[in-house]
Amino acid sequence: MRLQKNDREAIIKLQGVNDRDAAERLRGATLRIRGNQLPPPDEDAYFHYQILGLQVENEAGEVLGIVTDIIDAGEVDVYVVSGGARGEQLFPALRHVVLEIDPPAGRMVVRPQEYVGEGT
Repeated sequence: MRLQKNDREAIIKLQGVNDRDAAERLRGATLRIRGNQLPPPDEDAYFHYQILGLQVENEAGEVLGIVTDIIDAGEVDVYVVSGGARGEQLFPALRHVVLEIDPPAGRMVVRPQEYVGEGT
């Protein structure tokens, strides 16, 4: 197996899969690899498996829930946080919103943004 990555995805070359027909036969198959088989992410970048399950807190230390899903919204991922008192919340993976990601500590610190609706 050879792994090559770009900004948003990994390209994997499997031994013995040398043409489109061979690749098509694998469609829908699950590929599992250990985290230590992945190339290290860029600085301040994380794999989804490192983010899912993190406890999310605001700057005051209030627990908002845990990251239960990650939505690929094009330019930026959106973290789905569930299980807190405020219900499901969405946080875009932007530096001014997501202040800290610490997988070894199992936590993420966010700065929730105020929503100003039309007419307010």
